[in-house]
Amino acid sequence: MKNRFPSSISLLVDDGAPINPMFFHDPPYAHNLLMPNTLARDFASLCEKFEVRGKFSVLPIPCCLGAIDEKLNRVPQRHLTGFLKIIRDRIAPRFDITPEILTHLLGYPAPHVQYPTCRSCCGPGWCG
Repeated sequence: MKNRFPSSISLLVDDGAPINPMFFHDPPYAHNLLMPNTLARDFASLCEKFEVRGKFSVLPIPCCLGAIDEKLNRVPQRHLTGFLKIIRDRIAPRFDITPEILTHLLGYPAPHVQYPTCRSCCGPGWCG
């Protein structure tokens, strides 16, 4: 479909993940752990329809549940695989995909950086 709009649209999407971080970061309110893959699919359709391009960052170790390219605790493998397929097949052709590591150091242990462990932020049993 040819874009009817005369100007290009560029968009920055921050912290894409198959899970909802607010599940952990907003405990007084009920949140679902999983973000429905229909959200990513509908977003991809919208970007295709309006020829939107930009940058899409992904949480490489969302909420200390594991590595997004391997396995996430408490996330069905089918859900993770579906999310990654949408990102690879439909988002990546239009967006630069980057890992969100600058503001999410918690998942990357570094000997020279002092920060709380994921067990202290998420509690026992949640970390990979």
